[in-house]
Order: sequence, then C-alpha cells, then structure tokens
Amino acid sequence: MILLVSGLVDLYWKHSKNEPMSRPIYELDGTKSTLVDGAWSVAGQLRTSPIQNNEKSFASSTLGISLHYPADWLLFEQVNSESGPYEQTTIYIVPEEPMLQTILASRSNLPSESPLSVVIEFNRNVEAYSLMEWLLSGHTNYDPEQDPTLTAKETEFNGIPAMKYNSDFGLRETDYIAFLYKDWTVLISSSSDLKEADVRLIIDSIRLSAGTSL
Repeated sequence: MILLVSGLVDLYWKHSKNEPMSRPIYELDGTKSTLVDGAWSVAGQLRTSPIQNNEKSFASSTLGISLHYPADWLLFEQVNSESGPYEQTTIYIVPEEPMLQTILASRSNLPSESPLSVVIEFNRNVEAYSLMEWLLSGHTNYDPEQDPTLTAKETEFNGIPAMKYNSDFGLRETDYIAFLYKDWTVLISSSSDLKEADVRLIIDSIRLSAGTSL
C-alpha cells in the first residue's frame, strides 16, 4: 500500500474490529490529565514519559530504536502483526494541541484535518529488497516515472546507507529518509510545514541499537 504520510490520515479516525477493549483515546475529554501512558487509539497506544529538559523520550527494544521529542508533542505506537511475516510497526509523533483539538472534533463528529506529524514506519523486509529496490517496489510513494522531478539522494543515517527525498504528492510537501535496518525497511517522514527545530530534535536524537546486521 502506498504510504501517504503528510499527517496521520484517516487511520486515526476509523474504528478497528481488532481494537482492544480499553477505552480509546478519542473518547477522552482531551485534557492532559487523561492522556496516560498506554491509552489506546486507532493510531495505536499512547507512549509517554517524564519530561526532562523540556523533552520526552521513547525506546523500543523490539525495534532497537530510541529517540527524544518535544514535551508538547504526543507519541503513538501502532503494531500490526496480523499480516504474518509482513509485520509492521509505525511510530506517530504529533504536536499535542492540534491532536487534542482533533480528538475533540472527532468525538463531536465534526470535520477536522489530521494533525501534521513525524512518522517512522518499520516493515519486515520479507523479500530481502535492496534499498533502491524497495523504494521502487510500490510500497512507498517514490515513483520517478510519475514524477520525473522526484530524485532520491544518497546519505547516511546513524552510519547506515540511506536515501532521502522530498515529495509534494498528497496534501503537503513531505521530507523522507529511507534505509534498511536489521530485517526491516524503515521510512521516516516529516511534513515540511512542521516547525523545523522540533523535527530536527526528533530526527537528530534517533539512535539505533549497535551490532545490527544490515
């Protein structure tokens, strides 16, 4: 499925039959006191931490990733293990106030726009794609045949060979970083309309576990 990540898209607001019976976050009253660690939404589970130096932190031993994000942002982790070997885990990091407004609008069945976010998507690399093979496989929105101006540039991320590109396909202009990590393909996306300092804090703080086999 082509990834269109300029926000959290409709995934936030569609009920899932497989959703846990815990009270979903879009039924909360939207106050900070109710946004507790582990609360469920259709975007996954809210993951939060104590604020230190005006930052929160997140770490996953399963994924082998840790990062920091601004104190006034929220982080959700969505795990999709129902596709067998094609397991997927997505981390959504979104400014808190727009998210709360969208939660309240959703509860009232009012139209709302998905908040801008930073998205980190891990997909099992079942086909053992090379990085460029994966980008061109149709599992991402990287399609130079449809958009000749779309050019991926070689870079490094945490010492790992990576590709970065920018696309305005969809609602907003979005920056992407793609790389292979362990047996995952990883795509990091961030809307160009987000505050650059906040995005840089998140992306520059990402650390991947040492000793990985790429």
